Amino acid sequence: MAMLILIDLDGTLVNTVHPSWKEYKDGHTKITYDKIPVFYGAKEFVLQRKEKGDCIVIISDSHPDYVNEAAKIFDVDAVSLTDKPNDSKVRDFIQGYDLYQDLFTSGKCIVIGDTKLDIELGRKLGVMTMGMIQYQTTNEIKDDRDGIGDRMTIIKYGPTFFVKDFAEADRVIDAPQDYLYTLESVFAETQSTRAIKYNTVIDSHDRNSYYAIRCLARQQSGICDSYARADMYYQLSNQERTDDYLQNMALAVTRYISQASVKNEKWDVCTYIPDKATTIPTDKLKAVFMRIDAEIPKQELFCWDETISGSLRNQPIYAERKKYLEKYLRLSSDVDVYNKSIIVIDDQLTTGATAYYICHLLMNSGAQKVLFITLFQMTFDVLDNKVCPVCGKKMRIKINRQKGNRFYSCVSPEYGGDGCGYIENINDSI
Repeated sequence: MAMLILIDLDGTLVNTVHPSWKEYKDGHTKITYDKIPVFYGAKEFVLQRKEKGDCIVIISDSHPDYVNEAAKIFDVDAVSLTDKPNDSKVRDFIQGYDLYQDLFTSGKCIVIGDTKLDIELGRKLGVMTMGMIQYQTTNEIKDDRDGIGDRMTIIKYGPTFFVKDFAEADRVIDAPQDYLYTLESVFAETQSTRAIKYNTVIDSHDRNSYYAIRCLARQQSGICDSYARADMYYQLSNQERTDDYLQNMALAVTRYISQASVKNEKWDVCTYIPDKATTIPTDKLKAVFMRIDAEIPKQELFCWDETISGSLRNQPIYAERKKYLEKYLRLSSDVDVYNKSIIVIDDQLTTGATAYYICHLLMNSGAQKVLFITLFQMTFDVLDNKVCPVCGKKMRIKINRQKGNRFYSCVSPEYGGDGCGYIENINDSI
């Protein structure tokens, strides 16, 4: 099955993330293709994909003189000055080629890159995305505007896949449905046991003691590829949810914790974060928990304080959520977790406050290991084409290169657009 592979250049195919490469990428200084450092395996990856019938297109924000020279290394088409994550130039390019357009419209397309902008671009296009970072991040090359080298930022923008190198990328592209996140694979009727990997924190005094946070599906905010499951997350709170739905939720957890790499850690207890008494439907997560079919004893470890008021959902900031949890959520008085290995199930990871609070609570109470699993990860917003409220023209997402903040711009003729110049800041937080 041929694929259209839209792949980033700098930081993905070639090792040019260091600031010393800026003068070349901006077109101020000429360079020949033989002087551009290529990542290990990049040439072989492109060649193999072309031999399999795929179409490769470099998608870059850099200057055309530099991009076109770099494209000679791989003998592929290239689009420069794309202004990621805006998708208009990429869409225009694809529409200029019948084969590219056919692959794109049939869903046989993927965007690969090393920054959040690449993932945002792919999500705006509505296609699969793949994050991949092959270089070491230093303070010198970090760029908060693009999220260069920031694995967690990329993950929070919800890529379909995250891989470590070109060999793994090659396998995923050959059979993408086999590498979905576990819960997403259940609804795609495949057998994957992958998870979105958040932190794994190992005790500095005991290498066998750690906590890890994993998510089994993406709950996208805004447009995304077809595998993300916001629709299934909202069913969790639906009073008319079916038994089949609950079984599928439980099946995903069962598959993940029953795979050899997890099961061999020998867990003592499987538990969950209970709902408050006022939650509707009552015990929404418990209904999933009780259907999990794994060889681990189940036990309820946590309880909410009887004086609880308000809602965790009404605490949008991490610090506020943490205070709320510290005040109201605790271990039950008759529970002993000393030296035990514990799996905790929760419904959603938003800011991460619940996950980190529970992991620290258990570890500080003497637990040996904690695996915190959420059914869904809430991703950052990826905003669709926005219309200017002043003149009605489509707005673009731009970045303030001095301050680093993103904003919508109705680009005026002075800057190459046809709009009125209206701007509107974007809030990137959840």
